[in-house]
Amino acid sequence: ESSVLNRDISLGDFPASKGVPFRARLIGTDITTDGWMQLASDRGISVISDIDDTIKLSHVHDRKELLASTFLNPFLPIPGIADVYRHWAEDYGAIFHYVSRSPWQIFESLYQFIENHQFPRGSMHLRWFRLRDEMFTRWRFLKRKSKTRLIADLIERMPTRRFVLVGDSSERDPEIYAKIGQKFRDQTVAVVIRDVPESPIDPARFLQVQKKLKSLPLILFQDSSEIRDLFDDIPSS
Repeated sequence: ESSVLNRDISLGDFPASKGVPFRARLIGTDITTDGWMQLASDRGISVISDIDDTIKLSHVHDRKELLASTFLNPFLPIPGIADVYRHWAEDYGAIFHYVSRSPWQIFESLYQFIENHQFPRGSMHLRWFRLRDEMFTRWRFLKRKSKTRLIADLIERMPTRRFVLVGDSSERDPEIYAKIGQKFRDQTVAVVIRDVPESPIDPARFLQVQKKLKSLPLILFQDSSEIRDLFDDIPSS
């Protein structure tokens, strides 16, 4: 269930109306894998969601805790967020695209996390990561695309769909989403940010992001129930 060419990975056993089967083969080998490719209708709402500290408790603010929560400890969801996402999918027809700086090598663990906690299935876009000799002394991340460029590519592929961007305050999601909102103002519906208690967004930062978004809504939440009814005010097309 992975694309061996570009590492954009689609999840799940979609019904025929929402996906098509594919078989990928690793170039130069007989290694194959079967999966489903997510399809998106021309119109509707797509949710682009960060993973770490947005839907999964990761402690990005603490490097030691982040490594433990990524590679050692069981993945734990942000309380209530899976219920909110299911509500958006089932009652409003939203489809999901999960974007993360996590390395693609932990896809299987993230897939199980999505399945076990009953998040809506969707496309998953992880960071390209490769081990080198220097790995014995430090982590080496090889960047292929920035998060901003990856999200922009998604939106450009679906020019008649509308997007809700969901992230958190622990890193640069507010600034990245503000840049996306500026570029794709007609397609961006709202920017939704989980205000992480250990790394809250301060008033000056909030105002700076809000200024860039202009009239686009910037919504902060701490409890997932605060955004459950967000789609009540969003037209479906």
